[in-house]
Amino acid sequence: MTVSIKQDDYLILYENEDLEEARNKIYTDCIMLLWNAFTGLNITGSFKVWLFQKIRSKELTKLMYGTIGCQLEEVSYCNEFAREVDDGYKFLRNYLIYDGSFDLVQMFVLKNETLFVLAKVFVESLESQGKTFEEWFEETVNRLKQCGQEGLFRHPCSTICTSLNKRNHDNSLDYLEAFYKQLKNLINEKSSPIGADALSPDKRCLAEIGEEGVRDNLQRGYLLLNNILKQIYKEQQGTIALYWIKDYLGKGEKVFKDVLCNHCTMEFNKKYNSSGYDFEIINEIRRLHNKVSAFRNKWS
Repeated sequence: MTVSIKQDDYLILYENEDLEEARNKIYTDCIMLLWNAFTGLNITGSFKVWLFQKIRSKELTKLMYGTIGCQLEEVSYCNEFAREVDDGYKFLRNYLIYDGSFDLVQMFVLKNETLFVLAKVFVESLESQGKTFEEWFEETVNRLKQCGQEGLFRHPCSTICTSLNKRNHDNSLDYLEAFYKQLKNLINEKSSPIGADALSPDKRCLAEIGEEGVRDNLQRGYLLLNNILKQIYKEQQGTIALYWIKDYLGKGEKVFKDVLCNHCTMEFNKKYNSSGYDFEIINEIRRLHNKVSAFRNKWS
């Protein structure tokens, strides 16, 4: 099993969540691009009827089975299809706002079969889960409106794809390397408040979890990693290098949890308010710094 990191300031909660987030972003933006084209170009009729006529044609069904990567199961495919969606938005925006070329809109949006293949894959995945397109579309439009992301200007798909961690040749991830890379960035930013702004706009709109929710996610992410490490140790007992890492992480567990759970502005404010305004933040930072330094010096 592998664990990956969605981006440098957020511990993901389950295997390949970063890939799933990118996949959802690409499919959603693809549908919304087609909707923006439908409304912006004043195409008559119902958007759903128009879309379903396109994606349920026999020609597109054949094309879908010949389109490699449309399930977006690997990072490289996400990057490839993200560019298709982003280019579509660019040319549609240029035409509707800046009087750009309609031929490019035709080429990159209206006659771009790749977009309709993506839409078909997504709609069929909804149906396989027992969800209706109408329900999903209404929820999605409302969610994106709250973020100001439903129109022609939105965060590009390529942005979330760049936050995907580099995979191995088998599409797995060195989760220890990714975890400590992420942890290093957490430490660098730990004096800032931990809040919903630490998440991507997509993640923020999916759930208004607030500071408590982000803290909760961070701690659950740590527990996930810790449980997986214990399982690896159990399966590979006797490996000297692995035993050393286990010993190091085991003895450092209390230090790690202390810093993760206590070194943030939200926790400082809690202690300050509950202490009758007698809590000294600088003393708490010094305590945590000394604890980390002592552990580092012991093992360096």
